[in-house]
Amino acid sequence: MIVTSSGVVLNRIKYGESGLIVKIFTKNYGLNSFIVQGVRRKNAKLNSLLFQPFSLIKVSFYQKQNNTLNTLKEAEYSTLTDKVISDPRKTSIAAFLSEVFLNCLHENEADLEFYEFLNHSSLLLNETQDNLRVFSPWILLKSTKYFGFKPRFNRSSSARFFNLQTGDFITNQGEPNTLSANDSDVLMGFYNASYPTNKLFHSLDLLAIALKYYQLQNQSFRNLKTLSVLKAVFA
Repeated sequence: MIVTSSGVVLNRIKYGESGLIVKIFTKNYGLNSFIVQGVRRKNAKLNSLLFQPFSLIKVSFYQKQNNTLNTLKEAEYSTLTDKVISDPRKTSIAAFLSEVFLNCLHENEADLEFYEFLNHSSLLLNETQDNLRVFSPWILLKSTKYFGFKPRFNRSSSARFFNLQTGDFITNQGEPNTLSANDSDVLMGFYNASYPTNKLFHSLDLLAIALKYYQLQNQSFRNLKTLSVLKAVFA
């Protein structure tokens, strides 16, 4: 059966002499893997740039029951995020975030809210020019609610220290994986910002904190190949 859906590209790897295997989070069918034949040939019908991480595309494919690898029939941009493709900083951010998300997602599980979040994140990355250094950790923290471990910022006069293991504020800073009161407040403000423009946010290694949080909350979280590239770009 041929089906059609919009989607956000999350990963691509070379397949054979001229093909690609592409992972796309689709609006209607969740995360799916596709084989795209001949796309790396010089005169290919489809442009391989379609399948860069965070590209917003519309795809038609042959959907097979109980098959983890679908065959892509057609693909086109739904919205062209040209700056994500052309700006090395944004390309590295897109690849990094995509790899993190793939650590947390399962194939063939539709989630309309997460799809909308991914779509918005791609558009926002395309248009944002300032404070790109903090874009990745901000998106990571914002996305935690879709993976079931949204932080509980329940700060009080007695509970002032955010614990990355429990995901909430606690009374004892001496507990492992606990931030100082000041760093906890900065993290809470960072999470709640509509977009993090406050220069105070640069005083913390927010990327390291966000990744530590993911690792503690998701025991199957794997090492990230794109992390060193992201750090090099923003060194």
